Amino acid sequence: MPEVIYHFTSGRYFITAVFNEDKPLDLTARFKPDYFTAASVQKMTTK
Repeated sequence: MPEVIYHFTSGRYFITAVFNEDKPLDLTARFKPDYFTAASVQKMTTK
């Protein structure tokens, strides 16, 4: 199971445990600038 660690301050991310037996995956991720704001993250984690 892959694990993604995102660093909010620098905007960098690290992916570990990616399977490499198959054809390479396109792990490109594009987010709107406000996707990782505190309000946006809180909205995604509460129902």
